[in-house]
Amino acid sequence: MPREEQPADNVNSSQSDMIGGMPLRAEDIGFAADEMARCPKCGRANSPERFECIYCGAVLGVGDKVLTIDRTPPESWENGFNLILLNAATTADESAINAAAKIAGLPQETVAVAVNAKRPLPLMRVKDPASAEALSEMLSECGFETKIVEDAELRLTENPRRVRGIEFGGGEISFVDFNTHQRTSVVAADIELIVTGKLFSTRVESTEKLSRKKEAKAVDRSELSADAGVIDIYVRGLDKTFRILSTGFDFSCLGETKAMFAAENMSRLTETLRSFAAAAKFVGDHDDVREILNAVWPVATRRDSKGMRRSIFKGSSVESVATSDNLEQFTRFSRLSRILL
Repeated sequence: MPREEQPADNVNSSQSDMIGGMPLRAEDIGFAADEMARCPKCGRANSPERFECIYCGAVLGVGDKVLTIDRTPPESWENGFNLILLNAATTADESAINAAAKIAGLPQETVAVAVNAKRPLPLMRVKDPASAEALSEMLSECGFETKIVEDAELRLTENPRRVRGIEFGGGEISFVDFNTHQRTSVVAADIELIVTGKLFSTRVESTEKLSRKKEAKAVDRSELSADAGVIDIYVRGLDKTFRILSTGFDFSCLGETKAMFAAENMSRLTETLRSFAAAAKFVGDHDDVREILNAVWPVATRRDSKGMRRSIFKGSSVESVATSDNLEQFTRFSRLSRILL
């Protein structure tokens, strides 16, 4: 006997959400229609937890003002605008950090590093000031105070003055220029900032064998890594930065305390400089915050081809060299410390 089906229009919609008299879910999924945020640009509904329209990218919650944020990071050679986290509210909890991470487009753990450092650090680098201002306002609503610093303020095109050696005497310190041997003498009270860190570099040389039938196959690869300690010294009234590298520096100024290894000498030199310029501000946490620096200011990378080589026995191959270093990243970190001194 055929079974008579109940018309769909007569099905009780409330029963479709019940099994055995129990609800399918403990709470509603999503948001009610009156809770959705309407985009001022395209008019579409968005989750109230969003800061930007998922459809057109316009900023939500700014009334009739329509802003579109461009989060595309500028190239290293382009002038960008850096959002610097000055401090977070003392009540900044996991939810606030998560909200800031969504705005910055960074992992929550990375933003937590910047918050817990309790010192000015970059959260984002964007192309235009309008986007930077909008993002700064959004971060402010989450309890994060930020400052916008333009790349031009960091004077990245101006190289620091590398120092070959230093001399102490008569209450003064003399910096000996690495190339010209010119001496610049200053008194302790004029040294206002000392920044320390490490410079890392890698060089990878590879050879790939070419084949008509298959893709290029790596047949040889060599990698060389190096690191060097660095100290930047800023003097009141001088625009130039004095930079000491552990390679090529004469540590004879340490006298009897001079050690055998450069790393130990850099540590002792730092202590000597801090003792000499006791009133100077000291920034020595560069290595501790490299996670957030790498996320916002990536290390510089470059790949160059050494050309193609042909051999009767080995066939054709292509040689290339890939290099990377954090020199510009450290310079940004150092100059930012000077600006926010």
